[in-house]
Parts: sequence; structure tokens; C-alpha cells
Amino acid sequence: VDLLCAWTEFEHEALARRRRLTVFGVPLRIASPDDLIIYKLVAGRPQDLADVDRLIRFQRAPEDEGYVRRWARAWDVEERLDRALADAQR
Repeated sequence: VDLLCAWTEFEHEALARRRRLTVFGVPLRIASPDDLIIYKLVAGRPQDLADVDRLIRFQRAPEDEGYVRRWARAWDVEERLDRALADAQR
């Protein structure tokens, strides 16, 4: 479980886009898959990139690719996004 404090414009937007989920009767707010993809692309560790691959394969593509691409460009990780999207097509 990660706790998010919003400092950047992206983090404020991610918080505004969070989703509600109930787990074992406990209501939670979670990051959208698209925002999670961006967080993991920015982190860029091998496990994060493997998680991005699974997220893309599981949902087939970002729900809002324009949104993901905009933030990938802003964080200078667009090349990682392109590679992940291409790998998921294989």
C-alpha cells in the first residue's frame, strides 16, 4: 500500500481521478490504471516496468492514451511508454 501526498500537478490530477473500491468491506480509493502506469514508468525499476507490461496486457491499452502520453512526455518517459505498448502487442 502506498500513501499519496500530492505535490505536483500530475499528483493532483491523479488524486482527482482516483477510483472507489471496497475490499473485504473496507472502502478504499485507488489510483486509476492509467495513473498507475505513469507512476511506474517514472519509477522505471525492472519490477515497475514489468508491472506496466501486465497493466497494459490486462486492460489491453491505457483507457485514455492521450492522458497517459501527455504525462509520459511531461516526465520524459515517453520512450518507455512506447516500448511497453509495442511489447504488449507481441
